[in-house]
Amino acid sequence: MVVDNWGGGRYFPAVLPEKVIGIESVGAEGTPSLEKILMLKPDLILLPDYGTQYYKQLSAIAPTVLIDPWKDKALIPIKETFRYISQLVGQEEKAEEVLNQYQKRIEEFHKLLGVQLEGLEVSVISHYGGSFWFAPIYISYFQVLKDIGLPIKPVFLKKNELFTFSVEVINQYDADILFIVDNPNTSASYLSQEPLILSLKAVKNGRAYIVDPNIWSFYGPIGMNLLVDDLSKYLLEGKQDPYFKTLL
Repeated sequence: MVVDNWGGGRYFPAVLPEKVIGIESVGAEGTPSLEKILMLKPDLILLPDYGTQYYKQLSAIAPTVLIDPWKDKALIPIKETFRYISQLVGQEEKAEEVLNQYQKRIEEFHKLLGVQLEGLEVSVISHYGGSFWFAPIYISYFQVLKDIGLPIKPVFLKKNELFTFSVEVINQYDADILFIVDNPNTSASYLSQEPLILSLKAVKNGRAYIVDPNIWSFYGPIGMNLLVDDLSKYLLEGKQDPYFKTLL
């Protein structure tokens, strides 16, 4: 069983629908249905620390363990949390196999990338409904970028909280390679027509990409591997963003 995310859908619904087939939903994240959880008779319940108001009631249904995904502010502890959960369910060896496989992919990616990005900078910003922001350095996708060894623009390395900004100052977050996390089906027309965005170095050089938030928002190894797949398209295979490509 699982709760649905804040937006009312499953995590990775657009890219991995097969992963959630047969998994019962017990309501929205933050407001689970205790009645349905009781009916499903779970053996173990994992509860994020922001849901502690339900701890006593859930503990009466099944053993309940609090998971704090934001404990280490240096980064989102995806690997550490994954290892901790594997210990709870007695799957430590399997977890290490998964993480070792991911590490091999990282090493291969780094090898294939070579010196292509030497002397360059990578920037990642998010956009939704006309608002821009960049995430703190401990967000999940920055962990994968750092694992690969990609040269993150220094301004992001100094931020430990979500920071919003207007399009008028977007040039401060320009870089040699720019990833804009947003749904291209809803915002591509705006992003590809806004003069201040079109003036960015990354856009002019064909190194700006609108990337899927379903892939760039994740909390485990499945998501880490999906991001490596996505980065491979742009950085190893030379894929251009279809919305910015027409401007070159």
